[in-house]
Amino acid sequence: MTVVRSGGHGLVLRADCRSRTASILAVAFMAVAASSKRMGASHVGLAPPWIDRHSSVPPSLMASWYTNRCDWYTMNGMEHEKRQEAYTRIRELILSGQLTSAERTSERELAERLEISRTPVREALAVLTANGLIWQQPRVGAFVRDIALDEAIQSVELRAGLESVIVRQIALRPEQISTDDLGGAIAGMNTAAEAHDHHTFMLADTRFHRELARLGRYGNVVTALEGMRDLVHLFRRHAGIQEREVFEVLSEHDEILKALGDPDGHRAAEAMQRHLENTSKRLTRAASAVAHGAVDVAEARIPAGAA
Repeated sequence: MTVVRSGGHGLVLRADCRSRTASILAVAFMAVAASSKRMGASHVGLAPPWIDRHSSVPPSLMASWYTNRCDWYTMNGMEHEKRQEAYTRIRELILSGQLTSAERTSERELAERLEISRTPVREALAVLTANGLIWQQPRVGAFVRDIALDEAIQSVELRAGLESVIVRQIALRPEQISTDDLGGAIAGMNTAAEAHDHHTFMLADTRFHRELARLGRYGNVVTALEGMRDLVHLFRRHAGIQEREVFEVLSEHDEILKALGDPDGHRAAEAMQRHLENTSKRLTRAASAVAHGAVDVAEARIPAGAA
């Protein structure tokens, strides 16, 4: 891991993304750096080498699994609320399935659909491209990406390294935390599962993991972790999720919540590691079933309901 440059646009590091350990260490290092007043940065991110770092980038992990080299940087938040609005709303269209890989969209069409100007849409599309959710073809348009299994699993592996540390830290400070919001997130997941609402289930799942990061005082990596989960969510839109797997996830979340009462933190870390290892296995099974025609994707996934 080497320093590429530092200055007004933040510190840029270059790490070898073929190494899981190096990637996790880079995220951890940048999370600490991003919290440093000396650096004056509020967020941590990862971007592929071709992203223009002089452009505004949102506080999110921008992961590129298509190259063996990644640039890690810190950068302040978006300069204008419209850019954040465009990013959030287009991301929601993608994750809810309202934009799919089968259709082309464009800066102009999205601006009209969202009733906002084209500049923040253009910037949001650049960010979503860097995050790996879409790809753009010059003079043709933008397309939602089909996420490969390897890419989804790499995201889960990175999360396992980070979130195991997070839950261990929470367990070491039981008197300083309240797990009410974690319980509320699990209740929301259960309600969505019973309603067969996949999208709402995934949102509640995100809420659960986001709250863990907040309780662990790792606020600088919340959006990084959400970026990793977005790739898995998008993969699930294609490969589907079976109903029994939803209740497996609920059981594993319950186990993590209960393990937070263990004061040494090891039980919580093991529960998180086990949960994310099982997530990788579920992704692999789903991809295999679809590839071999053993499962009708339309029937295997829980419908996204009104989303």
